[in-house]
Amino acid sequence: MNTENSTHKMLTINVALTFAYSIIAVITGIMVASQTILAEGISNLGAVPLALLNIIVVKFIARQNAGKYPFGKDTLEPFVGIPSNCFLLVICITIIVNSVQMLLASGNDEVRVTSSILFGVFSFVYNTGVYRYYKSLAKDNPSPIVIVTLVAWKFSATVGLGIVLGFGLSWVLSLTPLNALTPYIDPALAVILMLVFASSPVVGIRDCVKELMQTNLPNDMAGDITERIEKINNDYDFSDRVLRLAKVGSKIIVEVDYVVRGNSQLDSVSEQDRLRGRFAQAFAELPYKIWMNVNFTSEAKWTEHVITQS
Repeated sequence: MNTENSTHKMLTINVALTFAYSIIAVITGIMVASQTILAEGISNLGAVPLALLNIIVVKFIARQNAGKYPFGKDTLEPFVGIPSNCFLLVICITIIVNSVQMLLASGNDEVRVTSSILFGVFSFVYNTGVYRYYKSLAKDNPSPIVIVTLVAWKFSATVGLGIVLGFGLSWVLSLTPLNALTPYIDPALAVILMLVFASSPVVGIRDCVKELMQTNLPNDMAGDITERIEKINNDYDFSDRVLRLAKVGSKIIVEVDYVVRGNSQLDSVSEQDRLRGRFAQAFAELPYKIWMNVNFTSEAKWTEHVITQS
C-alpha cells in the first residue's frame, strides 16, 4: 500500500473513532456535570471536520497530475497541519479561560466523582490503545497529517489519565477535613492538563513551518540517508560533493551535487546513471517517498544554487 492510500485509510478510521469517542464524552460530561469531560468531548467533536478536510487533502495529493504539479503536491500536508495544530491550541486556551473563570466562581460542586473516575478509566484505555496503534503506523508514514492525528490521541489519553488521578484525589479529599477543596478539582484539573498539552500543538506548528521552508531533516532521518549515500560514495572517485536533505509532507528531498575530475569514472554518463540506480535501490527500503536529484559538474561553483551575475 503506497503512502497516500495508507494515510487515507488511517484518517478514515480516525474520523469514526474520534466521532464515537466525542459523543460518549459529551453525553458523559453533561450527565456527570464535569467541565473537564465536557470540554474533552467538545474538542474532539470539533476536530471531526478538520479530520474530514485532511482526508480530502490526502485524496487530492494522491491524484497523479504531473503536468500541472511537476514537483508534486506534498507541500499541502504541512500547510494543512498548521490550522489543525492551531485548532488544538485554541481549544487548549479556551478550556483554560473557562476553567479559570469557574475557579474564580467557587469551583464546580455538582460533579459526580465516581462516574467521572469510571469515564477516566475508559478514556485512558480507549485513547491509549488508539494512540499506540497509530504510533506503530506512523513509523512507516511520517506525514505531518498523521503526526497531528497521533498528537490528538496522545492528548486524549493524557486527559483520561488526568481525569482518573484528579477525581481520585477529589474522592480522597471528600473523606477528609479538606472536603471544601473538592469543587475546585475539576476546573483546576482542566487548567493543568491544557497547560501540559499546549506545547504539543506549538511544536507541531513549528515543525510544519520548517517543512514549508524546507529546512534540514531531523537527525534520525538524515543519519540513515547519509549513511546509505556515504556507503555508495566509497566506491567512487570525486573531488567533492554537496548533500542537501529536506522533508516536505511525506516526501524526502535528496539532492547530491558531485564535483568530478576529468579522469574519474563519474565523468561518464552511463556511470552517472549507474550511481543513480544504486541510490534508488538503497532508498527503496525507506518508509517514505524520495525525490532524488543527483547532479555532476567539473566546477565547484555550480554546486551553489544561488548564482550571482558577474
